[in-house]
Amino acid sequence: MSDDFWNKRASILQYHGELHRKKRQGQSIKRSTARTNDELYREAVEHTGHLSFSSLLRQYNIETKFANLTSNDILAATGIGVLGALTAVWTSALGRKVEPKLWANYDRNHPSDYFTGKDHRYPFGHDVLNINQKLPPGFIWRGRDVGGKSLIQMVNHAYPVSSGNPAAQALSSTTHLLVHWLRDFITPAGLPLPGSSRFTKWTKNVLNTCGYSSNNALMDTLGREFGTLHASDFTSIGLIKILNKGYITQQASIYSPDRFQIFDRQIKVISYGSCIIAQMAILMPIIIKDPQVRRKVDGAKLNLIMLGLFGKSVVDLMMLSEKEHQQILRNYEKSINTLLNSERSFEEWIKSLDS
Repeated sequence: MSDDFWNKRASILQYHGELHRKKRQGQSIKRSTARTNDELYREAVEHTGHLSFSSLLRQYNIETKFANLTSNDILAATGIGVLGALTAVWTSALGRKVEPKLWANYDRNHPSDYFTGKDHRYPFGHDVLNINQKLPPGFIWRGRDVGGKSLIQMVNHAYPVSSGNPAAQALSSTTHLLVHWLRDFITPAGLPLPGSSRFTKWTKNVLNTCGYSSNNALMDTLGREFGTLHASDFTSIGLIKILNKGYITQQASIYSPDRFQIFDRQIKVISYGSCIIAQMAILMPIIIKDPQVRRKVDGAKLNLIMLGLFGKSVVDLMMLSEKEHQQILRNYEKSINTLLNSERSFEEWIKSLDS
């Protein structure tokens, strides 16, 4: 149906509402002589003026649109995301400076670093979900055959407790593992994805002092840019969460509870997305120019945890928007059925709105 039809209906509704109020107040009412809707509309315009359907809905605080972000909302959310990316860069740069001085003597000669080089964390010793990972048979470390030993056994041997107390040894080994992982966690290389060491393959190689070469198909493909966790991932997420909460809470009074949930997810989608894009913007030009240099750039990585939060916010937003859409359709259907009903039902609706 055309807008003209609904605008006429709105004008008639306003007219009937005015007649109903006068009747309740005991005022005399001139009986309508209209025989058709067009005649009734002209009579309504003569007495109460023309009223558009959208204006009628606004009078009764009936929302007809989805929650829309203002330009200030978009700018604020984007700015929060960019600040998150800058925080990641700062955290990585700070970690690069702090790590050499952080418990360096305590962490000396850690068995996790049996290899050196840029990718030595991928095969063994840095997977927080696989501390029982074992070295292949005949593996040589510091002149000893440690083949078949697990990471935790290696740490126990590297840092023995003089008392021989099992509980003290367990505490010492756990502490050494955590300290080593923490030091690696704040460096630009970070830690490999939890569980990724299960993709490690060992190949005998007499040219290496340990007797083996290794590769990890998953981490070799993802690289440090797309397959690691870093302290900067968490500092950027933490900052974005704090700033988002402050901004979203500040706007809470503007929205109904349902609309507020949508607004909340919209801001999160933009802020998380902006941070991810900003960090990728740091990385991509370097990849094109020199694939090797990119590994040394602070903050130039994909924040996998934030990517998950971004995806969750997108799904939540889709579900909330669909819920609101269905509610709007139900409200429209109810209103249309009422407006298309008899004049008596139409007047009853006016009375319910006026009560």
